[in-house]
Amino acid sequence: MKPFRQSPANSRISRAFVLAASFAFGLSLSAIVGWAQPAGHLDRVEGVVEEVLGPDAVRIQTNDGFVTVDLVGLGGVNASVALGQKIVAVGTMESGGDILHATHLESSTDP
Repeated sequence: MKPFRQSPANSRISRAFVLAASFAFGLSLSAIVGWAQPAGHLDRVEGVVEEVLGPDAVRIQTNDGFVTVDLVGLGGVNASVALGQKIVAVGTMESGGDILHATHLESSTDP
């Protein structure tokens, strides 16, 4: 029996198959991760405004650390947000967990 020799054509087909299988696996994994959070899911972050980051964002101190709250969807930083003020921002959190894109602000339950 002859030993198996891999021709250049077989090598290209093997690489193409591995690449296609990897791509399909990556798409499947991203679909699963996307389904983990329902489309209407909103995150809620409560904290004290520590810094105003330009006209469209503030940085707040929460119990777990700092979160940047993107206020572009609300028209940017306005008179209703001030340094030292406790705010509750509701919106969509980025996957890293440190940036929230606010869709609205709520009243804080604590003074």
